[in-house]
Amino acid sequence: LIKNLIVKNEKIIVSDKDIDNKIKEFEKLNPSQTTEIKKFYKDEKNQSKLREDLINFDLFKNLEQYFINKIKEVSTDKIRNKKG
Repeated sequence: LIKNLIVKNEKIIVSDKDIDNKIKEFEKLNPSQTTEIKKFYKDEKNQSKLREDLINFDLFKNLEQYFINKIKEVSTDKIRNKKG
């Protein structure tokens, strides 16, 4: 419910052309499986899932601008010492 509101307010839209481009990208990454990829994405359910995945990707990319992500590197040895 909240996701749908954010998608609507941020005007996140995935067009048919975006889907076609992503499928072509998959084909380029897997040239030996082009036929299977085309067959898979002819199914409306699979295209719908891809559309949802692309919307989620754009949504999270959009939300990143509102958060500060601090990365703290800790050595494995320090993590092990804290547990034991």
